[in-house]
Amino acid sequence: GAVVVNDKRVEPAEHKKFVQAEVARFGPVIKAAGAYAD
Repeated sequence: GAVVVNDKRVEPAEHKKFVQAEVARFGPVIKAAGAYAD
């Protein structure tokens, strides 16, 4: 599903910051689990 946001994340620069923060947040967890995209 999608989550509609109505804040600064809809602006390209802010969205990039958000995505980078999510990668930093969940990246270690995904790597530790051994998951990968194929």
